[in-house]
Amino acid sequence: MKKTILSTTLLLIIATYGFTQWNQDSTIRNSICNASGQQYYPRSCTDGKGGAIITWVDERNIGSGLGAAVYAQNINADGIVQWASNGIPVYAPQNSGSSAVYATIVSDGNSGAIVVMELSVIGGANQIWAQHINAAGTLLWGNGVQVTDAPDSRMRWAEDPQQYGISADGAGGVFVTWQSYQVDYFNYAQHINASGQLLWGTRGTPLPPISHSNGY
Repeated sequence: MKKTILSTTLLLIIATYGFTQWNQDSTIRNSICNASGQQYYPRSCTDGKGGAIITWVDERNIGSGLGAAVYAQNINADGIVQWASNGIPVYAPQNSGSSAVYATIVSDGNSGAIVVMELSVIGGANQIWAQHINAAGTLLWGNGVQVTDAPDSRMRWAEDPQQYGISADGAGGVFVTWQSYQVDYFNYAQHINASGQLLWGTRGTPLPPISHSNGY
């Protein structure tokens, strides 16, 4: 499941005289990150200009006593990475007790993206945070926005790339869903606008439980 080097393989129908940076040999891929340590759970979205913004969980600093971080990179339509080599940090833990668990991403509709992360935080249960990145790779929401204050909140769906627990709101913001393990309601949702404001309270809104024929 974990891979040391991230790369992209895109199926493109292009003229050979066109985007020369894309390698025509399918066995040689464009490198997104070849930093030391483990990189895993890559997720991507369009950058709106024929390229992609990619995020992943990154353990390059584990050997320095730090927890797993979250990084991101933009690769353009010509196959050229646009941000710093090996990506930019979206979340950088300060010690080994805080660590990223999952990260996923959605386009903001303006050549940037919103990254939503599950973090394991020292001295507390898991938390959900979000960060907004613009086309230049600038973090727009300071140190990030805590999506909910519901204790022990987890993005269990993020392990499956077929599942989408986040979606764009069409105005530069995002809808997020998650599971909380220490409150009355199991499933929650939050709406964050383009400025990073929580629109459904600090906890989010509980979603009705799903009824099953077997009673749970």
